[in-house]
Amino acid sequence: MFNFLFLLFLNTKNPIVIIPGLYGSALKATYDETFKKRWFCPSRMQETLFWVDYKYFVPPFFDCTMYLLRGYYNSTSDTVTSYPNINIDVIDFGGDKGMSFIDTNGIFGSRSFDSFNSFFQYFKNKGYIVKKNIFGAPYDWRISILGIEETYYPKLKDLIEQAYEKNDGLKVILVTYSMGGPISARFLSKFVDDSWKEKYIKKVIMIGPSVGGASTSVETAWKQVFPYIPSVKTRSTIESTASSPGLHSHLPNYHIFGNRTIIRTSSGENITASQIPKFLIDNKKVYGNSIPLLKKNQLIYGEIPQGPGVETVVIYNSNISTKLTLDFSNGMHRDPSFEYVSGDGTIPTFAIDWICENWKSKYNIKCHDLENSGENFIHSFLSKNPIVHETVYNYTISDHINNSI
Repeated sequence: MFNFLFLLFLNTKNPIVIIPGLYGSALKATYDETFKKRWFCPSRMQETLFWVDYKYFVPPFFDCTMYLLRGYYNSTSDTVTSYPNINIDVIDFGGDKGMSFIDTNGIFGSRSFDSFNSFFQYFKNKGYIVKKNIFGAPYDWRISILGIEETYYPKLKDLIEQAYEKNDGLKVILVTYSMGGPISARFLSKFVDDSWKEKYIKKVIMIGPSVGGASTSVETAWKQVFPYIPSVKTRSTIESTASSPGLHSHLPNYHIFGNRTIIRTSSGENITASQIPKFLIDNKKVYGNSIPLLKKNQLIYGEIPQGPGVETVVIYNSNISTKLTLDFSNGMHRDPSFEYVSGDGTIPTFAIDWICENWKSKYNIKCHDLENSGENFIHSFLSKNPIVHETVYNYTISDHINNSI
């Protein structure tokens, strides 16, 4: 009897589709000699893993990776894409291989870049089976939400429908992390209609959603360094950060950050969210062909973020000091000091508060504050945190999100 009930429970789990955050999907490249690159970079790649393959993170090949990470504005089609003559794709869409360990090949037999490996493992231990009732939906995070809409959203829609069919009509739960939050919200609010959502979606669970962007993106754009290797500043990192749609889409949202000061200049001028793009252009942090990329992403950071229109859980942390203001009072050519607010080290609490207040609708929204100052509760560790895994699991098996969990 117990075995029968256990098997019945396994077969009645709502399927889960996971959308990772910025940098959280492994990427492979295909190009030939017609792709413009540095002379020391491989002349060809054929579905070659570069994010992350460690041999492309040592000098001078680090520059090759930075060039592959750039976005491109196609003025003819008014779209955000990859550079001409190159194709970038993810690994194992629908499975877990492309977003478990991002350093898929590892180094000396060891892999350390855990995106969602520990998350998948937790749910496997609960009886979930990859490609049966838990699925990964990696994406090309380089080119931002606007760059992937025409290719990723149809694939995501099809994956959700497949998950629904494979599980005898059980509605799908979307679990998102960081940039996956705004990607899922835009998908549900603009790409599918209410009848589709009513049929296929049970709820969305967002972990640390970056819906409102972050001041840390401004710091990255200003310093022109890659976040994972902040001590290295080269011609390629300058070009890559200037032409990074993924970074641009995380600039502070005009409506969420409002009139809060993001930059204080050496002359005492206070720069707010709506002034950041011009400030970056005026200071040549974004230049040339990167300017239309930045302006195109104004559709993300300049609009009022729309809610997903389904039951929503937001899991966040408010107990880590989080940078808000870059203060250049000591000079624009010196490193800034910072003013802090509460948050998770990347996403300020007020941005989550905005979501919780403004996404109220006929559907319930539950905002779950972890309230923890531990190092494993900073933004970059939330998807790997066992307490977060348990919290997400509890919400997946709860029919009523406003119940105390």
